[in-house]
Amino acid sequence: MTVNRAVVVGAGMTGLLAARVLSDLVDSVLVIDRDDLADSPEARRGVPQGRHVHGLLASGERVLRGAFPGLVEELVAGGAVRVGASDLRWWQYGGYRVPGAWPAVTFCSRPFLELGVRRRVSSLPRVDITRGLARGLSDRVGKVLTGCI
Repeated sequence: MTVNRAVVVGAGMTGLLAARVLSDLVDSVLVIDRDDLADSPEARRGVPQGRHVHGLLASGERVLRGAFPGLVEELVAGGAVRVGASDLRWWQYGGYRVPGAWPAVTFCSRPFLELGVRRRVSSLPRVDITRGLARGLSDRVGKVLTGCI
């Protein structure tokens, strides 16, 4: 049996990246999320750490650059901040840590990062994102998933 459709539950970073990868492998990807996803960078109730500043470390940035060429530059143009290692200080276990020898880190809010990735995933021709599925999910899940696999 050939799988021609995939369903991803959750339009957070993991779900969006899964949808991006799946879009290269199947004919259609449906992403379902319980929240009404805003078209602006707003924190969501389903993302408790969403109000924290997020830093893209080198490996995460490398993955995002490979999956979405130009995304990091777009984020920086929209307000994300690049900080070099020599300018970075952090508090851990009761003291400031010594800066390491790593590339610059891109900082932005989680909602801003997620919105940038969601816009890119939404623009993929094989991906459809369904918003606001929380109410009545158990009643509607059969209808949504009918014919998916």
